[in-house]
Amino acid sequence: MNIRRQDGRIVYLVDDDPGVRDSTAFLLDTMSIHNQAFKTGEAFIEALDELSDGCILLDLMMPGAGGFEVMRDLAARERPMPVILMTAASSAWTIRLAPGIGPFKLLEKPFAEDMLLGAIEDAFEMLGKGTCSVRAAQAKEGIARLSAGQFLLLRGLISGMDTTELCQRLDMSELEVRRMRARVQERIGAPDIYRAMEIGEAAGLLPLTDF
Repeated sequence: MNIRRQDGRIVYLVDDDPGVRDSTAFLLDTMSIHNQAFKTGEAFIEALDELSDGCILLDLMMPGAGGFEVMRDLAARERPMPVILMTAASSAWTIRLAPGIGPFKLLEKPFAEDMLLGAIEDAFEMLGKGTCSVRAAQAKEGIARLSAGQFLLLRGLISGMDTTELCQRLDMSELEVRRMRARVQERIGAPDIYRAMEIGEAAGLLPLTDF
């Protein structure tokens, strides 16, 4: 694998496990890849405004702000950096949801060095082409087509609400909720409601808590 440091090419390593941080930083150092480590998601978020764009190696499960929370913050701040999400155990839900809220790679621990380095190389290529910015912009264009009610419904879906809960929160019948879900898919060009949720996350929508 031929990855060498270049101007603007930096990897931010965000993981609460010191063993993972140290071993990964050592590997990056041996490959002359400029890197900076953070012990928590909160520490990375606090430093974000002072950081240049780069590739992010992000642990999914951390105390406090986990991987998804960090990615939501990135979207809210319109910092479309390529994220390589690292997880000890992926699930069907993680695999389905992850692509829509930031990471362009999902690596299950333990992973081979070549797999990690290949993902970083692809991330640098994506960053150089501005692909992340394009995807975020396209997602926001889709969300802009939604009505106020459809916008709230999509946020409710992102928060994990089922049809019954949506009926109560939106004061609608089950039939009305199902019809609105279909209209949301149609308006943003999503083949199914899961892809609609992914587009909403990519656009920076936060889960519905109250209104």
